[in-house]
Amino acid sequence: MDICFRRGDDLHRAAQLTFKNMHQYYQQFAPAWDVAKVFEVTKNLKNYDLLFQGEVAGIMRLQFEADCCYLRDLQVTPTLQNKGIGNAAIHEAKRQALDAKMNTVQLRVF
Repeated sequence: MDICFRRGDDLHRAAQLTFKNMHQYYQQFAPAWDVAKVFEVTKNLKNYDLLFQGEVAGIMRLQFEADCCYLRDLQVTPTLQNKGIGNAAIHEAKRQALDAKMNTVQLRVF
């Protein structure tokens, strides 16, 4: 399986993917959210493109605080889901936490 990661350089594209994937949730629970709001709240996180067979397949966002690595967001393009990309991203978050000498990885959402 050809999955790799790189620092995200197109944060607007990443915000669009997040908004598209989360649109129904935002409609119901956070109707004021739009692509600009997603961009604003994620731009200072560590954004990583998830690459599948050389193409951007999603985004992972991490935040490091004290002794914890927070997995703040994980989005995979719907047509590429169920190919192990999310699983690989979680393993990458663990690896990065260990490299940063963090002893915990936690999921933190809304």
